[in-house]
Amino acid sequence: MITSNVSRLAGFRTALLAVSCVFVLTLAQVPAMQAAEKSPKPAKEEPTNKLPLTVSFDKGAGAEGPQYTLTLKNEGKETIKAKAEILYSVVVHNRPKSKPLPEHKLAAGETWVIPELASMDKVTVKAKGYEALEIVVP
Repeated sequence: MITSNVSRLAGFRTALLAVSCVFVLTLAQVPAMQAAEKSPKPAKEEPTNKLPLTVSFDKGAGAEGPQYTLTLKNEGKETIKAKAEILYSVVVHNRPKSKPLPEHKLAAGETWVIPELASMDKVTVKAKGYEALEIVVP
């Protein structure tokens, strides 16, 4: 009888030790999880202002059909440093799919002319602090 009580007591101690280890390991992870939740997330620069540009198109005749000229006018009160990228609607094997345009300064009231566009080309204009402006040629 004494041996059965001793073996039960030993089994109980082993089970208690195992449960204690699991409990301690679980508690050890709580501060790490709290620290991860409290760590500051990097602030994303989310532009909320729309570009103060008006868009107009002029249609001209080209050797391969009608070509469009995009005119962007700065209607704002500040100078804007904008970049543009043209995504061509028709891919030609000897030309890349897109064409980045260099940064252009637009003072208040000035215009930027982007020539030689085809129908359905997409022009994306970006400036720091503003939402990107996506324009599709008619």
